[in-house]
Amino acid sequence: MFNLEKGCPYFKECGACNKLDISYEEELKEKQAYVQKLFNNLNYKKNIEIVPADDPYYYRNKVQMAFKLSKTKKVVSGIYEENSHKIVTVNDCLIQSEAINDVLKKVNEALSKNKITPFVNGGILKHVLVRYGFSTKEIMVVMVTESDFFPGRDNFVKDLLKLEPKITTIVQNIQSRDTSIVLGTKERVLYGKGYITDKLCGLTFKM
Repeated sequence: MFNLEKGCPYFKECGACNKLDISYEEELKEKQAYVQKLFNNLNYKKNIEIVPADDPYYYRNKVQMAFKLSKTKKVVSGIYEENSHKIVTVNDCLIQSEAINDVLKKVNEALSKNKITPFVNGGILKHVLVRYGFSTKEIMVVMVTESDFFPGRDNFVKDLLKLEPKITTIVQNIQSRDTSIVLGTKERVLYGKGYITDKLCGLTFKM
């Protein structure tokens, strides 16, 4: 786990977020000024107040990452460098939930064990999407492949659940198009119900 005082080691390369190079207090001031300007343009003259988060770290409940092979031929996941398709390996992220960070490590481990090759290295595996329910603690893992063909799929699922039994459901999504869009329109449930639930404002949502 990172020392928050030292900041994010991927910030200069990773294109997933911004503002991590300034304090949270400075970020809130910038956002408040920006929103205030927008409302002033609508002749809304009341002061806008930003409500700060209880914790500005580890809050994201969804992440999408791409895969590549490391120099040691292990499967690693990461996020694209801004304005490019270069994958920056990310082992922990300061704004993804800690549960998601842990699951991604287990996904990489299970893929490496079963020698499942990323698409950028000539294989079939394109992306992974992980959703986490903060209220329910449910976890969904979506493996995005280039086609229906997913060699080693059953062993991968078995090994992943051994490594992380808290996973609620695992889905294979097929994205065969040459596009930057991560998810395709066809999917296959490999384990569980194919969805998770979470609660917000007293309501339960199925995702």
